[in-house]
Amino acid sequence: ISREYGQGAKNNYLLRERSQYFYQRNSNNTEKSLLKTDQIFVAYNKGSLVMNSIAELIGKESLNEGLTNYFKKFAYSDSIFPVSTDLEKYILEQSPDSLKLLISDFLRSTDVYDMGIDTVSVNKISENQYDIHLQIFGKRISKRSGFAQNEEPFRGYVNVAFFDDKMKLISSENTKVENGKLSKSFIIESAPSTIKIDRNMIYLDNNLENNIRNFQKP
Repeated sequence: ISREYGQGAKNNYLLRERSQYFYQRNSNNTEKSLLKTDQIFVAYNKGSLVMNSIAELIGKESLNEGLTNYFKKFAYSDSIFPVSTDLEKYILEQSPDSLKLLISDFLRSTDVYDMGIDTVSVNKISENQYDIHLQIFGKRISKRSGFAQNEEPFRGYVNVAFFDDKMKLISSENTKVENGKLSKSFIIESAPSTIKIDRNMIYLDNNLENNIRNFQKP
């Protein structure tokens, strides 16, 4: 989509898929994982989101290589029939070891996330340098019996991106969140107007409103 129609069209598509997925998730008291599902909203809506996540994590070329190998193996076979774990296998073969656990988790679990920016402070430290201090929170949310949910602190890497008043990227960094919290200063060369976390929507975040912070330049 981004290649044909631009990044904006891709983002709009992902937002629609996300909206449909969470609407159905919140309306159903059960959800199956992508590898075991017979639920349309999981197979299609969540499936689109997770494939985007994997492409962002390992690169489109690596994902396409895994899919090509998968189709070569099973496309014309009349004796070997693929199952969902075969697709997982071919994707993981193209994934670095550092990401295999996370990708399998996206495919095998029904967990979602809630991450956001708690506080922001901006200090000009020189003519061309700004100290941006962020406090970020993160939760991993598991669905239990019925509509009950369990929350635990998020642990993992999240992208933090800084944009100017024309939404041009100033700086971007993947940084690690421990025990559901991050307090960190970023030194950048221009005062940002917008800060986003997880700008490529890698995680299935149930509330995107707190992933972005707009403010006036100091």
